[in-house]
Order: sequence, then C-alpha cells, then structure tokens
Amino acid sequence: LCDYAFTTSDNKLSIIGEFDSLMGSGGVATLTQGFVVGSFDIVGSIKEGRVLVKFLDNYGNNFSPDKELIFHGNGAGGRVNLLVKLINLQFSVAGRYTIEFCDIKGKALGSTFLDVSFPSVVRE
Repeated sequence: LCDYAFTTSDNKLSIIGEFDSLMGSGGVATLTQGFVVGSFDIVGSIKEGRVLVKFLDNYGNNFSPDKELIFHGNGAGGRVNLLVKLINLQFSVAGRYTIEFCDIKGKALGSTFLDVSFPSVVRE
C-alpha cells in the first residue's frame, strides 16, 4: 500500500509513501486515495492474463468488491507490475484488513495488510 505509484515508459515501478496503518476518528477511518501494488514474474508464454484483487476484513469477508485486472505479456516470460488505485475506502471497525492478489481460480499470489485503528480520546 502506498500514497502514489506509477510505472515509467520502460516499465520501472515507482512507489511513493508506503504505509500499513490507518487511524480514524468519529467512528470512521477513510483512505481517501492510495494504491496497492503487485509485481509478479510471468512464467511461460502468457500473452494475456487475469488477476483478481480481493479486499478482505478480519473474518475473511469481502469489504469491497473484487477487482479483475487484465495484463499483457510478451509471450516470453518476464515481469508484470499491477497497480490498483483505491479511492474513498471507508472502515468503521478496527482490525487488520487484507488486500490479496489471486489468480483467476482464487489461488493467492500475494497479499498485504492494512491495520485500522481508532485511538481513544482522553479528556481531562
């Protein structure tokens, strides 16, 4: 997870502002904008492939719809960089949320997490 990510014209991946936690107040934590990034080796002669991005809560339930990404290879292996822009994800429950890249059959390829918390306010 990061604040911003992009690939250059020669397919170099740039990641700015990596993070793994989000703090909320007033009962809601909002990720206004961010990116989840995956970089994968392509095995074999794939010219086109599909990857699912799943958004799971503490219990393994989806908290946001899955996203299907289509990538294009050159047919000779190599590496593919996948970037997903996240906009206005809202969390009302503290905990560890997982964002997972899966093949089209649902097998996990890689994942990351986001810890959401709501700090207590102490008033004197």
